[in-house]
Amino acid sequence: MILGMSIIVFIIFKQFFLEPSNKKNEIKLPDFIKIPNKSTLESIDLNHNNISMVIRLYDRSQQLLIVTFDNGVETSRQYIDINNSN
Repeated sequence: MILGMSIIVFIIFKQFFLEPSNKKNEIKLPDFIKIPNKSTLESIDLNHNNISMVIRLYDRSQQLLIVTFDNGVETSRQYIDINNSN
């Protein structure tokens, strides 16, 4: 009974107080997906055969990049400028 309680306490302690060693806040995009230099990736959406990304360019404008795949091979790439005028 003491062993069982010790295991339960250890599991609760581990879940709430210990950080996992492999926790990362960064994602690594595959090499074939390039964004322009000095740009930041604001959002990414993976949907079946499409990858949609919102990119903030160096001049603070935004661009939508849509990459379509078929059986792991890139079939199309579209760049759409986002106009954020008020």
